Amino acid sequence: FNEVFTSQVMTRKDTGVRGVLHATLIAFDKQWNLALSDVLEIWKRKGPKKRKVPPGLGTPVPKGTAATISPVATVTETPLGKGVWECTRHLPQLMVRGEHVVLVNVVER
Repeated sequence: FNEVFTSQVMTRKDTGVRGVLHATLIAFDKQWNLALSDVLEIWKRKGPKKRKVPPGLGTPVPKGTAATISPVATVTETPLGKGVWECTRHLPQLMVRGEHVVLVNVVER
């Protein structure tokens, strides 16, 4: 039972499929809660009409806070055309609740 699977997990939102996670599957349970590591998350969204920069972006973080221990993942956005952007981010670990899992595919063994 010490096998590690590289998998592709499709996640949902309230109106349809949210995106895809490419990750190493560490553990799961009967509700399909997933523990993943080395996660690449890919999703698509419509571009904003006016881009607003969050007020905390680029400000230094005080020493000893949680953000210095585990930094926030940076999201890279690439335009696909017609106002649609593909967003990607890399996370070292992720816990996905089972109600958001649509499909789990084993990519490599």
